[in-house]
Formats: sequence, structure tokens, C-alpha cells
Amino acid sequence: MQQVEDGHDAILPINNPERAGYTFLEWSNYKNITADTDVYPIWQPNEYVVTFDSTDGYLTADVAPLTVLFGHSYGEFTTPEN
Repeated sequence: MQQVEDGHDAILPINNPERAGYTFLEWSNYKNITADTDVYPIWQPNEYVVTFDSTDGYLTADVAPLTVLFGHSYGEFTTPEN
């Protein structure tokens, strides 16, 4: 907990926080404090490209890579046509 003079900014930690699968963007609500305030990190989910290997015999056609956000579902697969 930190006491901040009315209208001043909170003092932020020296190191940014880390969270698996996310990128730290910034701190919320730390400027111009005028009342009791919770300061918390704002996160952005990382983006991953999922590729499929059709050379092992399980896939009968190439499947386009999918871009997926961490913690989100990838949606429906389309059925490849031969």
C-alpha cells in the first residue's frame, strides 16, 4: 500500500510484472490520484500462429495456419477439400 498526496501520481514498481501468455502494456489509474484507488496492470494476450503439418498422413490437404490469442479458442476448423 502506498500513500499518495492528493493530485499526485503513484510511484510504480521498478520492474514490470510478468504473466505467462501475456504482454504487459501499462499500469492503470496511477496518475493524478485524488481518492483511494486500486492500481493494476493492463495485459494484452500474446498472439500465436499455429501451423499444421500435412506430411504425416493424417491431413489429406494443406490447412491454412491459424492466428490464435492466448487464452482464446481458435474457432471452427474448415474442412479441407482434396
